[in-house]
Amino acid sequence: MASRFAHRRTRFLLLISILVICGMTVSSFLARRRLRHDAPPLPPKMAAGVDQQTQSFSLSKSLGGQALYKIQASQVTNFKDTGKTILHDVSIEIYGKKGDRQDYITSEECEFDPASGALYIPGKVEMQLQAPSGPDPAGTVRPTGPIEVVTEGLHFNQNTGVASTDKEVRFRFATGEGTSQGAIYDPQDRSIRLLANARFALRKADLPASANNNAAEVTHVSAGSLRFQHEDNNLRLTAPVEITQGTRQIRAGDSNILLDEQGHARSATLRGGVRGTDRDAQRLFEIDASHADLEFTPEGKVRQLILEGSSQSQSPHAGLSTWASSAPRSVKTGQAQHMEMYFNETDGQLSRLVATGRVRVVLRPARPGFARALPLLPILLSEDASIRPGSRTLSAQQADMRLAPDGETLREIQTRSSSVIQIFPSQPGQEKRTIQGENFDIQFGPDGELSEFTAEQHVRVSAEGAANVARNRTSTSDHLWAAFESRTRSVSKMRQWGNFQYQDPERQARAERADYTLEGDVIVLQGEPVVWNPTQKITAKRISLSNSTGELSANEDVATTYFPEANSQSGAPDPVHVTAQRLQYRVKAGKALYEGNARLWQGSNIIEARVLELDRQQRTLIARTGVYSIFPGQPRSGAGKPASPARAGTVPGLGTDPVEIRSEALTYRDQDRQARYAGDVRMQSAALTLTSKELEIFFESSAARSQGAASDAPNLPFSGGAWQIKHAIAMGQVMVIQPTRKATGERAEFFPDESKIVLLGNLAAISDARRGNTQGTRLTYFTHDDRILVQGEPGSPAETQRQVRR
Repeated sequence: MASRFAHRRTRFLLLISILVICGMTVSSFLARRRLRHDAPPLPPKMAAGVDQQTQSFSLSKSLGGQALYKIQASQVTNFKDTGKTILHDVSIEIYGKKGDRQDYITSEECEFDPASGALYIPGKVEMQLQAPSGPDPAGTVRPTGPIEVVTEGLHFNQNTGVASTDKEVRFRFATGEGTSQGAIYDPQDRSIRLLANARFALRKADLPASANNNAAEVTHVSAGSLRFQHEDNNLRLTAPVEITQGTRQIRAGDSNILLDEQGHARSATLRGGVRGTDRDAQRLFEIDASHADLEFTPEGKVRQLILEGSSQSQSPHAGLSTWASSAPRSVKTGQAQHMEMYFNETDGQLSRLVATGRVRVVLRPARPGFARALPLLPILLSEDASIRPGSRTLSAQQADMRLAPDGETLREIQTRSSSVIQIFPSQPGQEKRTIQGENFDIQFGPDGELSEFTAEQHVRVSAEGAANVARNRTSTSDHLWAAFESRTRSVSKMRQWGNFQYQDPERQARAERADYTLEGDVIVLQGEPVVWNPTQKITAKRISLSNSTGELSANEDVATTYFPEANSQSGAPDPVHVTAQRLQYRVKAGKALYEGNARLWQGSNIIEARVLELDRQQRTLIARTGVYSIFPGQPRSGAGKPASPARAGTVPGLGTDPVEIRSEALTYRDQDRQARYAGDVRMQSAALTLTSKELEIFFESSAARSQGAASDAPNLPFSGGAWQIKHAIAMGQVMVIQPTRKATGERAEFFPDESKIVLLGNLAAISDARRGNTQGTRLTYFTHDDRILVQGEPGSPAETQRQVRR
């Protein structure tokens, strides 16, 4: 029984063992099957030539403990034949030498040469330059830097970190965008070079990209090439450079544009010949210079433009920057060695222009139909301003010009140097005026036309007459003010004061102040005025000179001095003086009219009247109203003794003694040497008194006989020397009174050379206290022997009554 139990136990143990083994086998099989099911798939078979493939790649470089860049890829394929590596889903992160930047370059695929360390991306490349790092909400890094670049065919050298391409490059940044053909980016000096055909547009930071359609809000720049240096924020452009903002355009050679930290254009330097235009439907503005400097506002508008030199080194205008403007109302040009233009920051309009060194500004009248499509400067600079009627020019060493808000209309020009204004005639017969002086202040009206100007110190005004009226004039003073009339485009009023001096071909003048008016073409002198020429001098409180007619008028305290020509035998006669309250002098007619207490004298000879008129051409003198004259008589022989009557041959009272004559009118004719008094005539001397209605005196002068015709001075009965009464005739109610004798008649004739008086009348009478009365139709008596010849007319018997002494 025991053996049977043992045998049964042995079979049970064997069965368990078999089951365990089977279970283990099944478990092992299931485990291996499960493992085969969970194992990753085998890699695909590598292509021919592929040495190795890996699923990820990372490469970085450091210098002095500072990471310079890091290259990452999702997959790497190594080629055993070429030794090159293809990187997929590539990103290159560049930190720079100082680690102060984070630039990204991304592409789907690139070629990597481990031997040279160079990467080449043949396809599309996206670059984020100066991109800030940081995770986005999804937790991945998505750099969005201030400069985005898209190109292809990019080379990257891991040893230097330089990225370059010769393909088209398109870039975008916060304030603009652009393109170029080829580019190089060097992270070591943080520079970008656009190799050819660089084009970009700058706009305000707060404007969307769609603002590119608004040309006035965007500055477009093109250049042969461009280099941007981050260290100094400087854009270096090579020729040809073109900058366009709205209607403005500037062309230049090699140039620089300086950016601020936000990438806005702050200033620009243009070289290699600068030409600029500003053109719209109403106007055209051009500039020309050898180089220019621009300053921009934070909004990108031009704040200041500085011009130097000329782009035309061989032209007559070499060394001079030039600007020109054409508008419906006027055409303007300006030149200077140095110009500064200032623009309004709100609307960008030109507001001020400061010129220095050889400044010349030309204002021309508007030109109907002017072709604004043509270059303006070559046309205007080829013209001489003098051939454009109505032109005005300003020349100075410095000029400050201010414009109206429209940026075109002049408002004011100031100079603080020696300056010259030229005003050319706009109509035939007008004069050309030249005004020189210091410190000009020129004002313009609302229409931009010259309205008035002032000048200080060393003022000189010259007027050049037209060909048919060649009457050139000059004047000088300390100060000047002038008003300009736009209708006639000439000076309408002008005042000069402070040491005023004047000269024309016929006369000179001086005064404290002079006022000129275009109407009448008259100059009014005040402040001790004096007018003179070699033959005369005139003073008064106020003197007016007419430039067109040459006439002169004077008022208040008028005084004239005439200087007769000297005679070779008798020498220079005494000057002739005339005073009055008013004077009208008609130069062409040769007439001088004195009014108001007029007084004329030469030596002891005097003529007074309310009105005196001297006619140089007719050689006459006319006195009217209250005439009074004095003739000194002949000199006496010995010490106060009269010459012997027989030898002197004179009528007592008409030769040896001064003679006073009063009347209402006097006319003297030099041709006849005849003086005719009329109206209540009274002639009086120490020995004789004559009254009549009229009196004619015929003079004789030894000086006149020897020297012939008189000079340009008024020809007076005493202007040629010692005049003597040759013959005198009194008419109408004649009365001659002597101390012991009285004679009456209708006519009396005096013959000084024969010492006789002839009385005519019906009846003429002589009443002598000692010899009685004598009557007759003709009485002749001799003054040296008291003889009386009596002659009667038929029916009028002569009668003599002599007084008998008792």
